[in-house]
Amino acid sequence: MIRIRATDEMAEAVHQEFENADVVIKAAAVSDYAPRASAAHKIKKGPNEWVLPLKRSEDILRALGRQKKHQVLVGFAAETRDLERNATQKLAEKNLDIIVGNLVGPSNSGFASDINTVTFFFRDGTKEVLPSMEKQAIAHILLDRIVEKAMMSATQ
Repeated sequence: MIRIRATDEMAEAVHQEFENADVVIKAAAVSDYAPRASAAHKIKKGPNEWVLPLKRSEDILRALGRQKKHQVLVGFAAETRDLERNATQKLAEKNLDIIVGNLVGPSNSGFASDINTVTFFFRDGTKEVLPSMEKQAIAHILLDRIVEKAMMSATQ
């Protein structure tokens, strides 16, 4: 376990370990933007509104996809619409082997629930639609698909 507090720390840690990894599952949703500067002390309330300048965070998964050699790379796509289009676009753009997509919004599925409804999209263009089930069961199925992918890659 490597403890981090910010997106740039996560990027540094992931890049340091990536070459030695066989499988990378990027499930952490880091912020797309971060404050351009941090304050050493509390910023006191003033008479005017305050604008917080932001900088774009590194897209860690995209960077891993560019340097990928033998690794099986898995990402996630939580979408509010156009799940298949957005997930398959991310799959291709980030050079992933598998992307797990789900629609965000239903109260009985997703972030606020132990249940989720997902679709696995694979590099070869196939997909696997799973019924609603506990997230732990989804994780086990995902690990099975990763092992299958790794075994196929090893025999080629």
